Amino acid sequence: MLEPIVKTIEVTCSQQMAFDMFVNINSWWPLDKRSMSMKNGGTAKSVSVDNKVGGQIVEHSNDGNENLWGTIKELEPYHLFSMNCFMGLPRLLTTQQKSCSPNPIGKPSETWRK
Repeated sequence: MLEPIVKTIEVTCSQQMAFDMFVNINSWWPLDKRSMSMKNGGTAKSVSVDNKVGGQIVEHSNDGNENLWGTIKELEPYHLFSMNCFMGLPRLLTTQQKSCSPNPIGKPSETWRK
């Protein structure tokens, strides 16, 4: 088995703000550059996140189609967000996990595992 890829990003805001921004993916994801709709020559209109365990992350295209990006596996607001991430891949191929926690000097940090 491959070792997990770990990426840590320090942000200069509260854990709550970082978490809220992340789960509001529609406000920051570059749909004009990275969307499943593009593979068929289309464009994406938005992404919705059903913020609950078992909830879906869905891309909505301008032509009315929907593409499932993943489902939420674990959710502890302001502490943990874990999802299966498909984005055109077989459903159980990839998992991404995000946790938010204060780092040793009191600044919030994010850790991603793939």
